[in-house]
Amino acid sequence: MDNEVYTVGVEPVGSPPLTTPTITPTMAPPPAKPVEKKAPPSVGVKAEEVTIVTPMSGMIIGYQVEVGDKVKADDIVVILEAMKMANAISTPISGRVKAINFKSGDSVARDDVLAVIG
Repeated sequence: MDNEVYTVGVEPVGSPPLTTPTITPTMAPPPAKPVEKKAPPSVGVKAEEVTIVTPMSGMIIGYQVEVGDKVKADDIVVILEAMKMANAISTPISGRVKAINFKSGDSVARDDVLAVIG
């Protein structure tokens, strides 16, 4: 358990007890190297535009829109897989899709800008 090695002995019924089990400490494996996060493409956001950001880290399953599409408030823009669940991320405003910053299969962190609506 927890990277510890235990030596266990079993004694037959009616025989004298075995010696105390020996615990051999082991070293934990070295921590994993951090994965470099690629930066999303930079997008200049104008005052009338809104960014759609990830509420949690996960993986992009797919976008439901393309750049140039018209969207209404509450339309689903992207499906994000997080914690083994598909989460629909919608737009809070009506407008046109100005930018899509990731593609299907990309890993994203919390607060990454997924799309820009204006």
